[in-house]
Amino acid sequence: MKKNLEFSNDAVARIKSKLSEKGLGEKGIDKALKKELYEIHSNYYKKFSYAKAINELKKSSGLNVHERLLKKYDPNRFIVLKELYQKIFEITGKPKVLIDLACGLNPLTLPWMNLSKDCKYYCYDLEQGLINFLNEYFRIIKKDYEAFLNDALSNPPSIKSDVCLLFKSTPCFEWQSPKSTALLLEKINADYIVISVMLRGEKNIQGTRNYLNSIIGEFIKGKETHEIILKKEYFLIIKTMKG
Repeated sequence: MKKNLEFSNDAVARIKSKLSEKGLGEKGIDKALKKELYEIHSNYYKKFSYAKAINELKKSSGLNVHERLLKKYDPNRFIVLKELYQKIFEITGKPKVLIDLACGLNPLTLPWMNLSKDCKYYCYDLEQGLINFLNEYFRIIKKDYEAFLNDALSNPPSIKSDVCLLFKSTPCFEWQSPKSTALLLEKINADYIVISVMLRGEKNIQGTRNYLNSIIGEFIKGKETHEIILKKEYFLIIKTMKG
């Protein structure tokens, strides 16, 4: 794991509580805790250097730098950007408040979001280095957006939003705690929630639908839903009826 990583206290407490039920002892719990946090973090950022990315962005925050960073660190996200947000906002309407939960590097797709000037954009993730990077990134691009340290599974933000993005996080949530995604969705205070997962097999759309239904079927029952399929990624838009 990268040195000096600092995770949300809520995340540490949640994982420790789960591990304590396994009778591992204090040293065993600490070792297992570090391993689980590593697994969560390394899936997304093990080759990402916050400092190098900031230096690149300080030299130029133009579209070409965003493209280069996304192509290198999140190529699957990059290949759907030309269509993604237009298709989402055609269904949800352009948000006045947009939440990016378990956001990872998705804020780097801001140039393609085409948000309204008065839109409030809030990002949440569980590792402090990422949050520091995102807030510095917002300063560089001169946007009044904010990123916050947060463990979605134990303490999701209560702020009301028009749209909440939850991209590619479900498998990680379910690995940590089965059925945790459904519990999280109940707590999110948004008019629309947009979940994405990579297709289970390059073209296995039905398998992906079945997977999501097995973990959030009760939550979406009776709700208006829309699906968008772009390349290898499946997006489910859920109208929550909380508006």
